[in-house]
Amino acid sequence: MHVKRIDPTKFIELISEGHHPNGQDDEEWAFTGVTVESMSVPNPQSLYAAAAVAFMTYAKPAGEGAQNAYEVARPNSLIGKYKLSETEIAHFPGGEYGPDLEALDQANAGFGLFPQFRYLITTFFISLDRSKMFAPPNVDPFRTMFALLKNVGMTHLGAITALVSSRPWTAKVPELIPYYQVFVRDLTLFRVVPGDLRPYHRLLVDQSQFLFLTSELRPLVAVAGHYYEEVERTFKDYVYNKQRYEDLIKRVVARDPDVPVNTGVADLINLLGIQDMDPKPLEAPTPESSQNIL
Repeated sequence: MHVKRIDPTKFIELISEGHHPNGQDDEEWAFTGVTVESMSVPNPQSLYAAAAVAFMTYAKPAGEGAQNAYEVARPNSLIGKYKLSETEIAHFPGGEYGPDLEALDQANAGFGLFPQFRYLITTFFISLDRSKMFAPPNVDPFRTMFALLKNVGMTHLGAITALVSSRPWTAKVPELIPYYQVFVRDLTLFRVVPGDLRPYHRLLVDQSQFLFLTSELRPLVAVAGHYYEEVERTFKDYVYNKQRYEDLIKRVVARDPDVPVNTGVADLINLLGIQDMDPKPLEAPTPESSQNIL
């Protein structure tokens, strides 16, 4: 990567005219010029908000399955917060003057090639949160989006945690024990990470250092997905290969104890004196139960 110092005024002039900022062939430059109407921004906060949604590409892919996040959910969170009107949201992804998902996904790919930028941006925003400093209008939307990036790449971790909290008996199902052991191993390592850094684990370390690898937990993730897909909004669009693990899911469901499911937190469990429970035994062994589920 080469860094070139450019005069800000000259840079804006070149961009506004559709010219390449480094003086290279304009035909190789993705920018095609300014739409005059797009420059009439009645509310600067709407532009900051739209840029903040696009900013998510540094951490979150914008490809398949991301349309709702980029074009509906995240914009709505800012549109409501800043009370933006219909005429003020044209610059959001998918809007009349906003970037399309393909362009945003290309930007995300760039951060994949140069992850050091991702580390730098993440530590910057974490430092802002730690400082408790007031965020000016142009920064506030970015801090809001950054907060919504918590646990990015770790949706399956939340599902597994919810599974073992509400259905602790699954930790005793033989087919799931090896994967719970992997989960406990990584959870032990995770405990040494400061609490405010844990939600941004995937944005702060190299891919080779990721904990809770889906590839090591797929059967457990599939079971968690079965129980939580219909109730957890964040798990709705998560791909966990449920068709591949249908037999495993059926065997686990068949062992669900005939007691009310506990969905409370640990303190509530203790207060209510809920006893530990074992999974219900299968009525009869099935041929599939002896097969390798990987």
